[in-house]
Amino acid sequence: MESDATSRSSAPPPAEWRALSRLRERVEDAVREIERLRSQNAALARRVTELQDQLGDEGGVRLPESDPEALRTRIQGFIDAIDDVLRTDAETPETADPTEDEDEPRDAATAP
Repeated sequence: MESDATSRSSAPPPAEWRALSRLRERVEDAVREIERLRSQNAALARRVTELQDQLGDEGGVRLPESDPEALRTRIQGFIDAIDDVLRTDAETPETADPTEDEDEPRDAATAP
């Protein structure tokens, strides 16, 4: 009988088993989250290293154009294209009411 009493006293009650089971699940979830965060941290560290490698000697970003004149010409081409678009927009005549369609007959109630 003493062995039965000892085994009963050493086994936790069912409520404690459920609590231990929930605790174990939470610990396992925490371990998975820590592993995910470590992996993410490692990936971010690699990305930071890549970006630092792209920095020039003076702390600037290295551009793919090694020739400054070629880069200047390329940028000037972008500026000229933007100027052309802006000039075209400025030269386009504006109508009094851009929502109005000239082909549709006007309603007597809405006609000026």
